Amino acid sequence: ETYSEKKLYDEPMTGAAGGLGAAINGFLGGKLLRGSSAIAKLIGLEDALKSSDLVITGEGKLDQQSLAGKAVSEVASIAAYYAIPCWGVFGKVEDKEIASKVGIEKIVEISPLNPPANEEVAVKLIKENVNKLWNFGTSEPIGV
Repeated sequence: ETYSEKKLYDEPMTGAAGGLGAAINGFLGGKLLRGSSAIAKLIGLEDALKSSDLVITGEGKLDQQSLAGKAVSEVASIAAYYAIPCWGVFGKVEDKEIASKVGIEKIVEISPLNPPANEEVAVKLIKENVNKLWNFGTSEPIGV
């Protein structure tokens, strides 16, 4: 801020992880954009989704950061705009309420809190997760 006319600490997206963005904005007059929105526009995501019957999205961990402009919330918001059901597949789910906040109707969590103790337990977990994914939104297993 000493060398820029802008008060960068007041600008969104210039916090701890936004140092480069703050520099580009403050010194070069660059425009700061949410990454997920910019990429969605660049790849034509809205056009690809708007005629879908169902959207499935996901990420490693559904948490508070998912609400802050991550791809999963961008995909879910596009689906919601077009009234398309949106389901999510996540490694871990910190809080199931977050899914509804971003517009995801059904969720599947596929990672355990603790890694499997042995191969037999790991194989059982894999079978359970295949069933969850195959029967997304239903309760009948496929019998893997």
